[in-house]
Amino acid sequence: MNEKDLLQTVANHYKLSNSEVSDDGVLRLNEARVIFVGEGGVGKTSLIKRLTDGTFKSNENTTKGIDIKSWLLDIDDQSIKLDLWDFGGQEIYYTTYQLFLTRQRTLYILLLNNRVSEQGYWLNVIELFGGNSPVLIVGSQSDGQPLAIDQQALI
Repeated sequence: MNEKDLLQTVANHYKLSNSEVSDDGVLRLNEARVIFVGEGGVGKTSLIKRLTDGTFKSNENTTKGIDIKSWLLDIDDQSIKLDLWDFGGQEIYYTTYQLFLTRQRTLYILLLNNRVSEQGYWLNVIELFGGNSPVLIVGSQSDGQPLAIDQQALI
């Protein structure tokens, strides 16, 4: 999936999560939350910076706790604010995340790479606290190795 496809997926989620709002003068809440989860060092911060600033740094520092960044997009002549939540992937932070995971207007982006992955852990946490919120799985291949996804865990 390239950057354009990822942006379109976010835009589609935004439209779906705001479908109960009509265009006939009702004030829209043009805001949604995108939560990036995955193991430490898989590239969550790098992906966010690439999407928002167009920059990439191969030696990005790991996120400590949670970093929140607002991103303004113009989609279909509307300004939309996305709150991008970058969750540090170190295991020490896992227990606190449940306090921040939500079902309301949230798209989850699970980043995986070819290392030993806790894909099942993250999918279970998202299902438990995020309900039926959509999950987009993004593969990070900075090491050049093909991504192996446990498709059975997705069922």
